[in-house]
Amino acid sequence: MATAQQILADPRLTPDDPNCRVVSFDFSMPQKGKDIVGPFTAKDDFLTMEMKEVVKQFNANSRIFIERIKLLCNGDTFFATPVLIYGK
Repeated sequence: MATAQQILADPRLTPDDPNCRVVSFDFSMPQKGKDIVGPFTAKDDFLTMEMKEVVKQFNANSRIFIERIKLLCNGDTFFATPVLIYGK
């Protein structure tokens, strides 16, 4: 669980393994009664400006999906398990 302020304070996707780095990822946020916002694709490990604008709307009833997380680990490329962030 996270708040918009927490996400914007650290807008970088960091893998648990220090030998890995995020190469790209997709971001989307469903909105109750509205269409899903996104997906947007980041080409590195940071939220894009578009993603940050969406995060500003994030609240306790929101969810953010981080998918297609591409990692580079010791020269090999992998896809990580998707991440779901709930608002608090």
